[in-house]
Amino acid sequence: MRGWRSKMLVVLVMYFAGFATAIYTIAPSNASAAGSAYVSDEGGGPSSQADQIAVKVKTGMTKFFSFAEEKITHAGNVIKKKMAESD
Repeated sequence: MRGWRSKMLVVLVMYFAGFATAIYTIAPSNASAAGSAYVSDEGGGPSSQADQIAVKVKTGMTKFFSFAEEKITHAGNVIKKKMAESD
């Protein structure tokens, strides 16, 4: 039974590493880049940039959820097979 616990730990570490990478990718690289977005009064102001980021995040999360759903379904089937074999 030790095997599934270590695999679960690896999966959780990978999940949170991916989440941290996504947050790091979305974050601005320095303070001047973050501040410059809010100084502009032109059409490309903060609301349009925020909307663009929101659309990108929503698209990425939708892709992630569909991918995760497929993998969870597959993992559930594998676990059911293993449980049936052990009985």
